[in-house]
Parts: sequence; C-alpha cells; structure tokens
Amino acid sequence: MKPVLYLLLILGGTCLYAQTQFNSLNECLEYSSHNNASLKIDHLNEEISHEKVKAAWAALLPQVKVFGNLDNNLNLPVQLVPAQFLGGPEGEYARLKFGTQYNASYGAEASLSLVNVSSWKNIRSSVHGQQAAAYQAKDHALTIREQIITAYYFALLSREAIALNQDLVNAGDSLVTAAEIRLGNGLIEPLEFNRVKSLYIESLQQLRESQGAYARNLNTLKSLCGLHENDTLVLQENIAQFMQQNHTPASLEITAQQLPRYSMLSARQRQAREDLQRQRTKALPELSLFTRVSRQTFSDEFNLFSSGQPWFDVAVAGLRAEWTLFTGFNRQSTVRQAAMQSEIARYELDNYTVQAEKELEELNINQQVAAHGVGRYQEHYQLNAINYRIAGEKYTQGIYTIDQYVTIYQEMVRSQNQYLGQLASYLVYESIVQSRNALK
Repeated sequence: MKPVLYLLLILGGTCLYAQTQFNSLNECLEYSSHNNASLKIDHLNEEISHEKVKAAWAALLPQVKVFGNLDNNLNLPVQLVPAQFLGGPEGEYARLKFGTQYNASYGAEASLSLVNVSSWKNIRSSVHGQQAAAYQAKDHALTIREQIITAYYFALLSREAIALNQDLVNAGDSLVTAAEIRLGNGLIEPLEFNRVKSLYIESLQQLRESQGAYARNLNTLKSLCGLHENDTLVLQENIAQFMQQNHTPASLEITAQQLPRYSMLSARQRQAREDLQRQRTKALPELSLFTRVSRQTFSDEFNLFSSGQPWFDVAVAGLRAEWTLFTGFNRQSTVRQAAMQSEIARYELDNYTVQAEKELEELNINQQVAAHGVGRYQEHYQLNAINYRIAGEKYTQGIYTIDQYVTIYQEMVRSQNQYLGQLASYLVYESIVQSRNALK
C-alpha cells in the first residue's frame, strides 16, 4: 500500500507549480537578474564578443597545419627531345615521360604574420565591439529593472485598489439593503432605489477591474522575473506602509554621458572608426614568415608504403609578401560602406545624447511633481473618504437626498483613483531615480 501512496504523491507533485515569495522590491530585482531569459541572452552575447576578440588575435599568432597527399597521375606529360642527346641517331626524336604514376607525401607547414596592419585594426575593432556588448547588456538590464519596478508597484497598488473597492462594495450593499427597506415602506420612489442600486453595480465593476489589473500586473512581473504564468507569486510588502512615509524625493545625480546606452553607442562609434581604418589598410602589403617540412616518395607501382620504398626529405623556409593591387573596385566600395557606417554611428550617438538629456530632465520633473502631489492627494482622499462615510450615514437616516449622496460618492471615487495613481507615479519615479543614480 505504501508504494502506491508514494507513487501518487510523486505524480501529484508533478502537477504542482512553484511558489515564489518576494519580501521587497530588492528581492524581486535580485531574483530577476538570475532568471530573466533576456538577461541570460545578453550574458551569452558578451561571451560571444570575448570569443570574437580571441578570433581576431588568432590571425597574428603562428598558424600550423599538417598535410598528406596520395596522387595517381593517370596521364603523365610526355616531351619529345632529339635522340642524339640520349645516344640515338641524329634527326630522330625520343619520347620522355616526366614523373611517376604514384606520388605520396606528408609533412607540416607553419606561418607567422610579420606585417599585417589590417589584422591589428581588426583586433582593436573587436575590443570595441566587446565593450559595446558589455554596455548593451547593462543598458538592457537597466530597462528590465525599470520595467520590474513599474510592474511591482503597480501590482501592489492594484491590490490596494481591490481592498478599497471591496469596502465600497460592502458599503454599497448596506445602502441597497437600507434602500430596499425604505422602498418597501414607501419612503422613497423606485427611481431613487434604482440609482442606489446602479451605484452598487458600478462599485462591483470597479472591483472586477481592479482585480483584473492586479492579475495583469502580476503576470507581467512573473514574465520579467522568469517565472511561468501558472507559478504562484506572493508579494509580502503592503502599499499601506508607503502611504505613511515621508515622501522626500531623491536628487537625480546622473548625466546622459554616464548612462550605459551612451557608453554603448560611444563604443560602437569607435568600432566603426576602426572598421573604416581596417578596410583602408587592406590596400597595404602583407609580409609573413613560413616554413614547410615534408617527406615524399615516387613509384610507377602502387608499392609506396612497402618497406623498401625510398622516401626523400624536403624542407623550405622563407618570407612571403602579398600585395593585392586591384580587386575589381570591391575594396573602394567596402571603404565607402565603412565610412557611411562610421557616420551613422556618430549621428546615433549625437541623437541619443539629446534624447537622453531630455529624458532625464522629464524624469526629474515627473519625480518632483509626483513627490509633492502624493501628500496633497492623500489628504484630499482622506477628506473625501470621511465625507463619503458621513453621506452614507445621512442618506440612511433620510437627511441627504440621493443626488447629494451620488455627488459625494463620485468625488470620493475620483479622489481615490487620483491618490493611487499619484502614489504609483511617485514610487516608480523615485525607484527609477535611485536605480539610475546607482550607475555612477
């Protein structure tokens, strides 16, 4: 019986999904840095850039190879020579066959580049490409980080909106009950009862919308953290603890030139310049040192590898110079393309500098506005919440009319949405500012 129970437990465990719990935003960010698929791809791209630098260096290191040949000369060249050279009669010609039908050789060859300016430029270009890949990974990590900050706080705020809307639903339910009693006693008309019930239905819809927003924000956060949609994610922080904090904005200390994307585009511009120089230097001559050692054997019979077959040693060493003078205008076209790519890289850097400065200024303005507005909207919401509670009591007692109650209800709902939106903006902007300041 026990083995069966164990089997059922194992099978049941495979149907369960993981549960992840975050006690703070920092825990969420730390988890995503190790599990986000996009960040893993960036890490692999960095590794690829390292390998490209090694490949660029390889052209300047000694190149060694071994070889072996086995040739069957089906038709050997024949030359006619005067027979008298070979002791024959004058005026006749003898046929001489050059070479043997079977040839075999094996050996090794080594070369070392002595002068190759293009390869040195390629190394420098690869180094700049490696730097660009590293900065690109940092820029993407910053983007993912800011997306997580937004989704995290929006999830907390939508969860708080659920609680607030649930209170509205409960209050609306009590009012509907009281209105039904008053309608049954003939104290109100059906028109007034319908308006009370419509407010209750509206609060129910707002509750459903806040629940949907929470589910969407939570799914976004799961995706950014590398979790599956069916995994359970629990956020331990409560937005109420941020409501009572002193909302003093941090100063934005970073400049556009300190952002990773600026560094990435700068590295790409340097890489484009090196690529242009590399294409230009391909017109220069190249000089290399080479050596070749081999053993050869020849025979008209296929007995090359018999014990009595003689082998001959051959060795050569020297310098090889190469200078490509004409490439069918391919070199000129390649140089022009590299020059245009260099100009594009420069324009991209200039354009981003302007956009980044504008973005940082907007971030600073939005943060300051949100920081000053969150306290005011909090007080505004508290006053409207008190008014809504008083209006509910007075309407139940028959002091307020339905028009007065509806007006105060709408003011309270609008104030609630404004406060939650302002608090969300402040928390997001404040965290983004702190995240960017940490890049210094």
